[in-house]
Amino acid sequence: MEKPSFRIVYAVLRILVRWAMKLFFRRIQYAGDTAALAAGRPLILAPNHGNAFMDALVVVIATRGRRQPSYITRSDVFVKSLQPIFDAFKMLPIYRQRDNLPDIRDRNERIFEICQERLHRSEAVLIFPEGNHGRLRRLRPLKKGFARIAFKAAEEAPGDFPLQIVPIGINYRDHLKFQTEVLMINGAPMDLAPYMASYRKNPVKALLEIRNDLARRMKDCVLHIGPAHYDLIEGYRQCFGTEVAAEMGLNSDDLYARFQAEKRLIARLESRLAAGDTALAAMGEKMAAYQKGLEALNFRDHVIRRGPYGLGALLGQGLALLLGLPVFLWGALNHLHVYHLIPRFVYGKFRDDQFHLSVMFLMGLVLV
Repeated sequence: MEKPSFRIVYAVLRILVRWAMKLFFRRIQYAGDTAALAAGRPLILAPNHGNAFMDALVVVIATRGRRQPSYITRSDVFVKSLQPIFDAFKMLPIYRQRDNLPDIRDRNERIFEICQERLHRSEAVLIFPEGNHGRLRRLRPLKKGFARIAFKAAEEAPGDFPLQIVPIGINYRDHLKFQTEVLMINGAPMDLAPYMASYRKNPVKALLEIRNDLARRMKDCVLHIGPAHYDLIEGYRQCFGTEVAAEMGLNSDDLYARFQAEKRLIARLESRLAAGDTALAAMGEKMAAYQKGLEALNFRDHVIRRGPYGLGALLGQGLALLLGLPVFLWGALNHLHVYHLIPRFVYGKFRDDQFHLSVMFLMGLVLV
């Protein structure tokens, strides 16, 4: 195989983005088989898609050295003024029916060919198998595009082709807020080779098999809540995830430990609701009212749980706030554009709130 292409601009931008994301997010944690990303073999990286192009950046900064993933994204973000940045990051457009172009099929076939060429050079290609983004905590049905690219690349590869597909889960504490926490989990890589015999006999069956297997592995890497009682279970997760972690003897400050606890809580709740637990179901209305009250007051659950403050604590915190006021005012004035002007612009210009965090990050990267 040819050696992977290496772009200096990509390497420099990745360092810059990695540094900026450490400031933008409160914490980013990686778990699972992270060594797979550095392996010198062709990879298809398959993350869930909950936060526009921020998801791709979270994966890209997890890679190191000569591993420089290309990634496929929707064509309507490819504006000419940003084309040099897209090229530097090896971004490739995918076209949809809503783009109303007469040659969509031919354009997409060419993009698939480019992906196959890069896989033949032992590069990594990042594809969102869900095909669209959404912030509900569930894995949406997967498309088959990733499988078509994988099988076609294997068919046309000279000799052995050790392609692996890496299931990835990107879990945001809050999809829309600045200074949130992010946990990225790499699942065990899937070798393409075991599916090739089935593909040669029945391509349609093989496409379904590999899609279903990838979906199962991706669900292990994300919080997946079914639609039947979504709001109720999500409310419980937000309120009681920390308690379940403590019950399991896990450190709730560790994002992966908290993820495991929340997975267990979701499984418990879904099991009880499926068994017809009416008392638990009746809590749904109370939970919804509680969540609405928190949003209306702009409170967080842990503030309510902490209970009333004593006089000494109130005086101590009041004194600390008074002494820190000059520093606060200096910081607020110098970062007015970051905390107020950029969010106000983004909220006004972008109706799809899935783009808010991504655009705020990119604007902050340029302006700060």
